Amino acid sequence: MSGHHHPPISAPATASINLFCDALDFNQQGTCRPRGGLGDPSNDEPYSCSSNLHCVGFVPGQSLGSCSGPSAAGSQCDADNDCQTGLVCVDELCVAPSGLGQLCHASRDCTPGLVCDSDELVCVQARYPGDPCSDTEPCSFSRCVNGSCA
Repeated sequence: MSGHHHPPISAPATASINLFCDALDFNQQGTCRPRGGLGDPSNDEPYSCSSNLHCVGFVPGQSLGSCSGPSAAGSQCDADNDCQTGLVCVDELCVAPSGLGQLCHASRDCTPGLVCDSDELVCVQARYPGDPCSDTEPCSFSRCVNGSCA
C-alpha cells in the first residue's frame, strides 16, 4: 500500500477491528496489518488470516508465518478446522481420526461412532442407553445399571 504509513504498536495494544499486529513476540513492536489472504504474512494472533485460512510456519520471536488453506495430513494445525475435511488436529498435526482400539486424547480424535476411553486412551465403540455394558465396557453417555446402559 504505497503512501500509507502504519505506525508501530506493541502486540498487547488493540490495533483496530480487522487488523492485527505483525509482531514476532508478545512484547515486541509491530505494524498493524489487515487480515492476510493466502500466502500473506501472519502470526499466532486470531485475526492474522482471513476466514477459512490459518497461520503456518510462525516461529515466535524469530519469523512470521504465512496464511494457508486447510492443512493436509501431517501438516501443522491449531484446531480441527485448520485441517482438510475428514482430518482432525492432534498434537498440532492434521491426522486421520483414530479407529477402534487406536490411541486418542479426546472423543473428537476418534472416527464417528467411537469415543475415547479416558482410562485406556483408545477409541472404543460408543455405548448408548439400551446397549449392554459392564465394568470393562462402560456406557458412553449414560450409566451402566444391571448390565444395560440407562
